[in-house]
This record gives sequence, C-alpha cells and structure tokens, in this order.
Amino acid sequence: MTRKNLGRPGLSGLGDSGDLEMVRRMPSFLYGLVNKTGIHRHMVHELMCLDEMQRLVGEETEKSFIELVFNQFSDPEIVLICDDSFLMKGFAPTCKTSRGIVLHGQVIIARLVLAETETEIQNLTEDQYQTVIDELLEYVIP
Repeated sequence: MTRKNLGRPGLSGLGDSGDLEMVRRMPSFLYGLVNKTGIHRHMVHELMCLDEMQRLVGEETEKSFIELVFNQFSDPEIVLICDDSFLMKGFAPTCKTSRGIVLHGQVIIARLVLAETETEIQNLTEDQYQTVIDELLEYVIP
C-alpha cells in the first residue's frame, strides 16, 4: 500500500477503502488559522515544519520569514505566527488580540514548548484552541 497525499488537507488521490481507514487512524494535529474569513481549525497529519508555516503566512509567490508574537493569551504557551513583513507587503488587518496587538494577513496559532535544550512549535490542545476562541477579541477587522 502506498501513501498518497496524506500530509495535506483534502486527501485527494486516495486509493481503496484500506487507504481511507489508514488515514482515519493517523494522528491529527490542531492549529488555529486566522485570515480574512475568520478563525479556523487547521488539522494536519504531521507537525507543521518551518517551510509550511512560511508558506501559510506569506504570499503564494514567495517564501516569508515568520515572526512569533508571544504573551497575548492567558495561556503563555499559545503563540501567534505571522509574516514578519506584513505591513510592508500591504496585507489587510485580520485580527486583534486582547492586549491590542493588530496582526495582518494569514496568522497561524500554535503552542510554543520550551525544553532544556531546544524550543519547539507544536500543535494546540483542544483547551488551548478554546482559549484562542474566547480571547481573540476580533477575528476580522473591517
């Protein structure tokens, strides 16, 4: 059995029902994604890598550098990830935190895990996702 497009949403190209059953058993990782249409659950089958984060927050034609925005939620592990040049690129505002920080463009919401030797960006827990829903003041700014 071969794996076809299992790491991305949509799962097009799946073969027989055995392939579909394999997908159902795969772990899912939850991230938040904020854009001009609001806040969304972003489910993936693998932890997001740097390239994927840069692609999601940037323009389709170029890779972006990401910026992490800390300490915007009651849970200190929750971090916002955006394009570090969103103002220069003219992205429209999409959200405002309870601490008054306005972010532009597509924003990823993840969890920052501090370890003794390294720091990792990981998926949110369900409780953390609910914290984001409760505390992100404005999803879309007109």
